[in-house]
Amino acid sequence: MDNQNQEKKDFSFVQTRINLLQELKKSATNKNMCILTIGIENYKKLRENVDKYQATIFLEDALILIDKILFNKSFFAQYESHLYVAIFKDIPFKEVQKIAYDFQLKIVDFISQQKFNPFIELFTFDLNKLDFKDTLTILDKISSNTLAKEDIDNQEIKYIQNKYIVHNDDDEIIYFLLKSIFIKEAELKLVNFYKGLKVSTKAKILKLDNDFIKVKFEYLQGIVMTEVDTTILKSSSFTKDIEADIKYVSLDKKIVILENFNFIDGDIDQREYHRVTPATKTPIRIYQKLLGSISGEIIELSVDAISIKTTYTKILSKMNNEDMQLSFILPYDDNLEGFVKVQIRATIFVMVYNYKTEKNCKIVCKITPDTIIQPILMEYIHKRQKEIIWELQNMAKKSKYKISS
Repeated sequence: MDNQNQEKKDFSFVQTRINLLQELKKSATNKNMCILTIGIENYKKLRENVDKYQATIFLEDALILIDKILFNKSFFAQYESHLYVAIFKDIPFKEVQKIAYDFQLKIVDFISQQKFNPFIELFTFDLNKLDFKDTLTILDKISSNTLAKEDIDNQEIKYIQNKYIVHNDDDEIIYFLLKSIFIKEAELKLVNFYKGLKVSTKAKILKLDNDFIKVKFEYLQGIVMTEVDTTILKSSSFTKDIEADIKYVSLDKKIVILENFNFIDGDIDQREYHRVTPATKTPIRIYQKLLGSISGEIIELSVDAISIKTTYTKILSKMNNEDMQLSFILPYDDNLEGFVKVQIRATIFVMVYNYKTEKNCKIVCKITPDTIIQPILMEYIHKRQKEIIWELQNMAKKSKYKISS
């Protein structure tokens, strides 16, 4: 049955590359032409991961649907590899853009019926200001996925990303979100935490590949990224913040290579209170009147929470969600001794440990509000933040000196 249906499919409307070149040469004398390209952006991945027969049937059905949608609108169509090129004659460029947006809406049902996620993206441009060579260059760049923001601006190309398609694969979603940022040069920020202090500056994607991106950063961000393994990408265009591994950092060129992208839950900007890491190793005692006590070391501290490194024990597991007392010492200039002993109530609400060794363990405790202790914590955190900022500035000065020399 499938073979019979396949024989009935008529693709006579699809022209060859030679025919395309001939039509483009005609545009040199007839300037009332516009182009719409329809690309299957993840075509290579589909060919690798999808059954060849299924992929062939999909492509054939897609071509027939495209012809049906664009019938009586375009006068020429050519398909090669993953790119469909339609030429419109005597139709204003704005009208061609409208045709492209309408096309997006009309293919939603077709795409949703597929067992995989073909990602369709469209480009439109007016041949009025382009010569034959420029037009071929643009088409080649679109086909090879090398079209840059400068090309779009210089040639007034309209990029239309399909926002109506729902993807199940996070890797694909992230790739196309990053591509949208890259093509449109939309707002992007890198976010890192250095010893608890948030450092966030503007960034720009210079190169986009299937597995990595090359990003231009501001110098201070680069200093922090040399100290950590990951960074977070933020944009108003993203549905969620994206975390990435740092593969390579060049401070002199202010370039970082990022890979292994993942969505992260929550919004890092929603931290209600600032966090800091202590300047020196800070021991802490955790006590519960019915279970006894254990010792640990402070990792990070804020006004309302504290994270602690300790050893996993059966006593600790029983302390989860129990009311307990935390005791530790902080530097405090208002005391003659130069320090203050802090005792505060808290409950454990996060516990992470290695299930194999059951040794290393991190717990996060919610601090019970205390009008006497919390002002002390606020003063310490504020002072510690200033120390960390000074440390970053000093690192930046030393690093710049090393680069220039």
